[in-house]
Amino acid sequence: MHIVVKEKEGKRINIRIPNGLVLNPIVAKIGAWSIRKNAPDSGLDISAAQLRHLFRELKRGHRLLRERGLHLVEVSEKDGDYVLVDF
Repeated sequence: MHIVVKEKEGKRINIRIPNGLVLNPIVAKIGAWSIRKNAPDSGLDISAAQLRHLFRELKRGHRLLRERGLHLVEVSEKDGDYVLVDF
């Protein structure tokens, strides 16, 4: 996973993390627990099994995104800030 953050002032952050570290069952359990704890009123009740399924689909969709030149998240703001999340 590759995360790029560029600020208007010229500051730039590049973070590269292997997908195996980000999209694994342990992170799914921690993520589900964190969502239940920090957002109980959001109406989002997601289990670790559902997150693992989401992670599997993201891994499968990785090749498709690359072939088509698409990114997981790409945000450009008016003031010049830019965020990119890619596999």
